[in-house]
Amino acid sequence: MTKEQCGRFNRQVIIPQIGVEGQKRLLDSRVLVIGAGGLGAPVLAYLASAGVGTIGIVDGDAVEMSNLQRQIIHTEYSVGKLKTSSAVGFLAQLNSEICINEYPFFLSSKNAEIIISEYDLVINGTDNFPTRYLVNDCCVLLKKPFIDASVSKFDGQATVFLPGEGCYRCLYPSIPYRTIIKNCSEIGVIGPLVGMMGSLQAVEALKVLLKIGTPLTGKLIMFDSFNGRFSSIKWKRNHKCPVCGDDPSITDLSYDYGISCEIKQIDYSDEWDLDWEKLNNMRPFPNIIDLRDNVDGHGILPLHNSKTISFEEVLIQFESWDRERLIVFICDIGIRSSALTEMLRLKGFKSVYHLRGGISHWL
Repeated sequence: MTKEQCGRFNRQVIIPQIGVEGQKRLLDSRVLVIGAGGLGAPVLAYLASAGVGTIGIVDGDAVEMSNLQRQIIHTEYSVGKLKTSSAVGFLAQLNSEICINEYPFFLSSKNAEIIISEYDLVINGTDNFPTRYLVNDCCVLLKKPFIDASVSKFDGQATVFLPGEGCYRCLYPSIPYRTIIKNCSEIGVIGPLVGMMGSLQAVEALKVLLKIGTPLTGKLIMFDSFNGRFSSIKWKRNHKCPVCGDDPSITDLSYDYGISCEIKQIDYSDEWDLDWEKLNNMRPFPNIIDLRDNVDGHGILPLHNSKTISFEEVLIQFESWDRERLIVFICDIGIRSSALTEMLRLKGFKSVYHLRGGISHWL
């Protein structure tokens, strides 16, 4: 270590569990961050600040104004630029001595193994489920540690997957079907929570790289920021896991990461989409299920002759419903309603529709 490095990392070096040897280990480490968005931003900032010698950034998106509420490494001057380019510029000013590898494209089954094989540890910063499963499977096959986190509204969770000690599929065996799982662009997320969970990922990364402390492997940490509550659940390796189990069925990255392996595809029909006029002219008048909650604006613009049921409640209840029942789903912008319409059609419901574009569009 140089004299300048000793000064820069003094607050870490004086920690007995780290010391000079630990700092040297960080300087020699290579970490890949998938996604330079809400979670990736604090991860990248703190890993660069801590002196991780080589950081790879994978992201094919460009910076948008709506990102700035939580993606703290980007600025108004970055809007329109590639996120990887914006991130590289920020990190270069934060720590000019580290090596930053930019991958300005999305991860795929064709490039994942080539990229991930070059790094000691992988951190997921995306809210894209197919990508999360792809990263997980590749890390299992290459025996790489994998740190994951996710956020939604006021809730966050995080865990660590170490080689031979279980993987993401042990917790969640199959990819959620298409748009059934909502994302931040639809239901929102509070910015500081994203920063908090990303910072937790960075802490876990340093522990794994330094081989100190007790990583969050086998434990899923959950934080309800609205009520100020931490909780955790223990999980363990599933011996029947399709990728890390005793007799894995996924042995390469040829798996179809675009759809769920449990639900067959169906061609979506435009006939299932209703505009406002068609909805009002339907006879008999349908059962309208309003998926919105007060956050979406249900309390501001309630609908007459409708029943409010949350997205999650529909997933629990629908099996007991009459499959001949005439149903129209309505939500804020049409994503949840479209997903449920497609899913129930797959399940044999013959008269299920949704309001195209949601209430926001037809205002």
